[in-house]
Amino acid sequence: MTDMEMIARAVAARSGAERFAAVPPAEQARAAQLALTDVLAFIGGAADWEDPLFAGAVAEQCLFLLNTREEQSTIRAFIASESVEGAGSVTYAGARQNALLSPRAQEYCRTILGRRNRIQRA
Repeated sequence: MTDMEMIARAVAARSGAERFAAVPPAEQARAAQLALTDVLAFIGGAADWEDPLFAGAVAEQCLFLLNTREEQSTIRAFIASESVEGAGSVTYAGARQNALLSPRAQEYCRTILGRRNRIQRA
C-alpha cells in the first residue's frame, strides 16, 4: 500500500474525514504529502504505518492542513517551542498559524518520541 493509501485510510477513521473527502484528489495528495513530511520532520526516522500513533499523527495533521483557513481566525495559544535546559521552558505562539503541527498530532508525536527515548536500566 502506498503512503497516500495509508493516509486516506487513517483519515477516513477520524472525525472530520468528510472534509478530506470533499476536496479534489490533487488537493488531498498535497495535504497528505505535507502532513507526512511535517510528522517525519518532527519525529525523525521513517514512516511506521504499523504504529497507530504514527498513522493518527499524519491523519490529524492532514485534516489540520485542510482546515487551516477556517481555524486561523481563532486566536488561541499554541506551543511554538519547548526546551529542557535547566528547569525547562515553553514558548507559546499567539495564533494557530504559528504552530507547525496540530495539537493532537503534536501529542501523538511526543508520545512516539517518548517511547524511543525511554532510558532503560541494566
